[in-house]
Amino acid sequence: MRTRIYPIFLCLAALPLHLFAVTLQDVLAKIDIAAPKFSGMAADVEKLEFTKVIADKSVESGTILIRRAKPKELHVKIEFTKPEQRFVTLRGTKAELYLPKIETVQEIDLGKQSDLVSKVILVGFGTTGKDLQANYEAKFAGEETVSGRKTYHLNLTPKSSQLKAQFSRIEVWFAEDGTLPVQQKVLLPSGDYKTFTYSNIRYNPALTEDALALKLPKNVKREYPQRDRN
Repeated sequence: MRTRIYPIFLCLAALPLHLFAVTLQDVLAKIDIAAPKFSGMAADVEKLEFTKVIADKSVESGTILIRRAKPKELHVKIEFTKPEQRFVTLRGTKAELYLPKIETVQEIDLGKQSDLVSKVILVGFGTTGKDLQANYEAKFAGEETVSGRKTYHLNLTPKSSQLKAQFSRIEVWFAEDGTLPVQQKVLLPSGDYKTFTYSNIRYNPALTEDALALKLPKNVKREYPQRDRN
């Protein structure tokens, strides 16, 4: 009996690892290893926004820069170029929207919502597998190709009531090595959703704070929508 089984084990040991089924724990382990090494990203980005009540889809495209300023603080700059140019920056508890066409900057104090941004919009960028499991019920949805790259698709359902009130689920397609998301989809309780797809990704580029700062004209108008509503 042993002489018959032993050669079978030798054959199995010689098989490539990718022939064995990938599990959720395998993916989370890859993310855990990669997360501390993440310092930033530069990429092309396409944002698709679906509004259920009118069955409408809108698409914006441009570029995105992400720089890890501190272990749990990311600075972000997005330049949408189509259909119209506009800039969005996130830095700490402050978000800015710059509209060059009307030379106006809208400044928003995220306050406590900054934590929500890091757990939703920026989930996966330097996030550990342990963080994901702490905040979400994670399920592995399989392997898929996105933007020409092999990815691992995770479904993340929020655990806390605060997060559940904001969105019903996040789907993240991680690069095969676990370094960062290639695609993210945020699904809202209303049935609306937003999908961010990244391509031409540069992992850990040399980015300065100046590269993520808005370049504003001297006569730019600054607005504070939160104050104006009060």
